[in-house]
Amino acid sequence: MVEIEYIPTVNEYYGRSSINRRSRGGAPPVMTDGNSTSSYSSSPHFLRIAVKLSASATILPGILLKLMGLGIISLDKKMVDVAQVYAEPFELHVKHLFIFIGLTKIICTLRLWDIFKFIPKQFAWIGLATPAAAAVYGHWKAEDHYKGCLPPIFYLVNLAFCYSLEKEAEEERKAEKAAKDI
Repeated sequence: MVEIEYIPTVNEYYGRSSINRRSRGGAPPVMTDGNSTSSYSSSPHFLRIAVKLSASATILPGILLKLMGLGIISLDKKMVDVAQVYAEPFELHVKHLFIFIGLTKIICTLRLWDIFKFIPKQFAWIGLATPAAAAVYGHWKAEDHYKGCLPPIFYLVNLAFCYSLEKEAEEERKAEKAAKDI
């Protein structure tokens, strides 16, 4: 026999009220057979982890930039052209800029996972967004318009989504803590 299982909305699952719940009607029912042990789960926690992992991908370019700055691996011509946009006005050597940006990306990415707790999380978000925004401008100035600008733009959108999910989770933790204290 086939059973119809009702899947609650995220708001219903967490007990949050919604003004127009009746108009939305919740999630559509899912048909399952009685023997099925697998269940559908739209866990926001899983989504947060997945988005945070994709936002953490910037640690790899951070490591490469650090290694380029230290001279362990050779400099990439295109990356040097993009970095020259920022290095020339301040009379910096590109290697020094690569070391700084690489360390920033590494430390800020690790802070997203609650390592380096001495750094405020807001600085970590800024430290991740600033190099990506600078990369968009640097690629544009280096005549690498669309091909070079799109990855940092997509990363910025992903970072904004990750930030909003983290803020929501933080508010939920505060609400749960306040409910326990009462």
